[in-house]
Amino acid sequence: MEIRDGTFEDFKHVLPLAREVHAFSPKPFCDMPVNEAEVQRSFVVSMYSPDGFVKVVEKDGEVVGCMVAMAFTNHWGIKVAQDLFLMSHGGSRMLIQSYKQWAREKEAVPMITDLCEKTGYRDLIKTCGFEAVGTNLIGAA
Repeated sequence: MEIRDGTFEDFKHVLPLAREVHAFSPKPFCDMPVNEAEVQRSFVVSMYSPDGFVKVVEKDGEVVGCMVAMAFTNHWGIKVAQDLFLMSHGGSRMLIQSYKQWAREKEAVPMITDLCEKTGYRDLIKTCGFEAVGTNLIGAA
């Protein structure tokens, strides 16, 4: 299993992962269609941005995971790194550790938004040194 920088050619393998993670999202998100053009835009913009992070997990020549994130300064002047997408069938811990290292290099606070309703996913994130802070409050669409 190898973690490497994502390429434009990887997107065709990442899109099915995006659909899969979308299916685990809570309502109202899981009921909304996946906007493939927006998923691709986020992937490409993050890939080419100096403040972007795109890594894929490759196993036996097949892309089985991906993480996309961006670093930015928020309205309080705090530099944060925010994940946009994380899904992997193996190598998740390595992806998250790579993301944390990248965030440190950017001098940014790494954040992962957990809108997935899989308990094991949240537990994995916690074992990688993240803690739950606050909550997501979502209004009706």
